[in-house]
Amino acid sequence: DRSPAPPIEGATNAARGGDDGGDGSRGGGGSKGGRSGKRSSAGRGRAKPGRAAVGRVLHKLRSLPDGASSSEVGLALGAARPSQLSARDYTTVLTTLRSERKWRTALQLSEVLAAQPREEGAPALPNRLHYNALLAACADAARRRDAAAGDAALGVLRKMEERGVEPDSRSFSAAVAAAEPAGAEGLLAEFESSALASDPEGAPFVYCAAMRASLRAGEWKAALSLLD
Repeated sequence: DRSPAPPIEGATNAARGGDDGGDGSRGGGGSKGGRSGKRSSAGRGRAKPGRAAVGRVLHKLRSLPDGASSSEVGLALGAARPSQLSARDYTTVLTTLRSERKWRTALQLSEVLAAQPREEGAPALPNRLHYNALLAACADAARRRDAAAGDAALGVLRKMEERGVEPDSRSFSAAVAAAEPAGAEGLLAEFESSALASDPEGAPFVYCAAMRASLRAGEWKAALSLLD
């Protein structure tokens, strides 16, 4: 079942907040000395709201099998009540899923975020940091010989372009690392034509990723040709 996930409370808040967790301006009287001091001392030792929300979301997502549908991921996310998650917090969630080898769950989470409504002028989710975390997760899976990772990485790259998120050298190096040699060659050419001029410092990483992809497939001649 790949039907769209239901809207999630808090996803629009994350978009509205961008990479910040909120400015803490609600409640007005924070500048009054005594009460402010009491609130500060009372809050010491408590987990930050965003951190607690990240923990709840990860707890729910860990309960799912890797490969659950976007609807299942959306329901799990909604059940975690992620109203205090910022864009930065979602980066934390995605990179944690990557480290736990739940790359398919990370992919579905990105689709849930992309499907959520956002206010006019608010930054879109997922952003480039999110997509790069997904591509890195796909590259990790490819190194573990997961045959589906290469196509998944290519799909992530195409969705970035469709949604107006410009890939950078990190995006291309991870996508190339995940691809089979033939696909890596095409991605390398795409990088040279679209992103090399704006991100020349990242070029060595992209070429090294292409070499590793060739060597992983036993095609050492193709790897050597990249040195020319």
